[in-house]
Amino acid sequence: MLYDRLLPLLDAEQSEEQIGFRPGRRIDDAFVILDSIIGKAIEFQVPLWMISLDLRKAFDRVQYTPLFSALRDQGVPESYVSLLRALYCDQRGSVNGSKTFSISRGVKQGDVLSPLLFNAALEAAFRNWKQKLTTHGLLLAAEAERLTNTRYADDCMIFGKSLDEVREMTELLVEELAGLGLTLHSGKSKIFTTVQERPADVVINGEPVAVMKDTEQHRYLGRLLPGNLRSRGRVEIKHRIQAGWAKYSQHARTLVNRKISLKLRLKLFDAVVSPCVLFGLGTLPLYVDALTKLEATQRKMLIVGWVRDSEEPWASTMSRMKQRMETASSIRPIHGWRDRILSARQKQCERIGNMTAHDLPRLAAEWGPTTTQDMSIQSTFSRPRGRPRRRWNDDVRHVG
Repeated sequence: MLYDRLLPLLDAEQSEEQIGFRPGRRIDDAFVILDSIIGKAIEFQVPLWMISLDLRKAFDRVQYTPLFSALRDQGVPESYVSLLRALYCDQRGSVNGSKTFSISRGVKQGDVLSPLLFNAALEAAFRNWKQKLTTHGLLLAAEAERLTNTRYADDCMIFGKSLDEVREMTELLVEELAGLGLTLHSGKSKIFTTVQERPADVVINGEPVAVMKDTEQHRYLGRLLPGNLRSRGRVEIKHRIQAGWAKYSQHARTLVNRKISLKLRLKLFDAVVSPCVLFGLGTLPLYVDALTKLEATQRKMLIVGWVRDSEEPWASTMSRMKQRMETASSIRPIHGWRDRILSARQKQCERIGNMTAHDLPRLAAEWGPTTTQDMSIQSTFSRPRGRPRRRWNDDVRHVG
């Protein structure tokens, strides 16, 4: 009941940069922004620097005083603030029957209110932070607010035009987050760039933060980002196929069990394996060879467990396998992963087309060197000779 009453109040106060745990928003929105910005920066040779920030146990370290202050500033009535204070007052806990200890910080694990409260506290820090910024970040449109960050709960990505800029932005943000009790985990935070010449690490607030090398990889929102951002499609396809086989192996005893109806096994495959493989691929620029590799992997998975007679000619074996695949499809249609990716892209583009002109995913998708008036980087805009680089929405029919 309390969540239903606080949600409309606090969600209206959230900025466009926060995508996590909000109605009407999804993780694909974060991927649209990320892939659109990276793709355009590479295509037009725009220097882009990004820092993926990792906060130490963020949900467990939020201080209550700044949290309740943030709630008041964002329009929550004092009666609700008092009720929340009572819920968080005099908390005690124990571990495996140990002596009880007091809990004086952090939002409650598993509580439906926790993401809502955490987002409110983080919003207060980012508001103060953005007031200290001037020309930092990327100008996506003439009348739009600069893109300085995207957030999915506590997973933050900072965007800037130069190394010095993102370093300054991060140091200012760390100061604001300290007021909430949050600290930067420099060992797990990573710096990405489209610039070829880069240092090994950067000192931020006295601690080194690694700059990703071309051969290194970093997990961000469930996806693998390589140091060489130009190869992110190839790296992620390999990652998703590996994750798919791992998920398949986890359920292999059921998937190849002939005592279970084929229809149920195919249904299980579509419920647990396909989503694992397809996660996040709808906004990734993929070439034909990558899509072909996905199709081949799906076929391999669907014929695992079908025994071949050693005396049977290969032509007969392949014919029998093909016939079984057709029979299985008639029992329960299995849509090809390639078609599902293209369908997801089409739906995502239609969704972006229905957004307002100030929504961040639409601004990022429509951003280009000719649409901005950011004079600090406009002189660097130029496309290299040759075939244009592939964009994630190249296969989508025009929506607009």
